[in-house]
Order: sequence, then structure tokens, then C-alpha cells
Amino acid sequence: MLKQAERIQRIHELIRRKATGSPKELASRLGISERQLYNLLDLMKQLGAPIVYSITLCSYHYEHEVTWSIGFSSLDQNSMVKINANGIFFTNYYPLQFNFSECP
Repeated sequence: MLKQAERIQRIHELIRRKATGSPKELASRLGISERQLYNLLDLMKQLGAPIVYSITLCSYHYEHEVTWSIGFSSLDQNSMVKINANGIFFTNYYPLQFNFSECP
């Protein structure tokens, strides 16, 4: 999971600068397959990242400025959610929380 967070951080920085290049170039830069890249981008979108691809810029970018944070969050039993990490479901732990939020 740490490697995935590091990759997301790197992707976020490149997207923020509109410097990702094509999906093939970005995957190569990260040392991963294009499929792995698309999986990470899908995960980022599920976490709230407003990612879009610009054919004109030949780069991913955000629809609006966001911040990326990673941390721990305490949830009560009523709001506990299942977290899927590589097919393993965690329900009785304080989940590691990834968050994309709009900049103030």
C-alpha cells in the first residue's frame, strides 16, 4: 500500500503541473504498465480526484485545484466501511484515509 501511495503522490504532482504526458509516457515514467496506471487513476477518481485528460495538452490535469493528503481517520462503528486492498477486506481497523479535496 505504501508503494501505491508513493505512486499516487508522484502522479498527483505531475497532474498538478500538467506534465504527465500521454498515458504510455506516464506509465513508463513510473515504471508500471499502462493497465496499472489506469487502475491507479481509477482509484484516484474514486477517492475524489477530478482527473481529466487533455488531448490538446497531451497531459492529465485536474478540473479544479485540489490537495492530496494521506493519514489516519477514526471511524465509529456506524460509519465503518470496508476497505479493499489487494482483495483483503479490513473492517475492524481504523482505515488509512486518502483524500483529495478542493483548495480553499
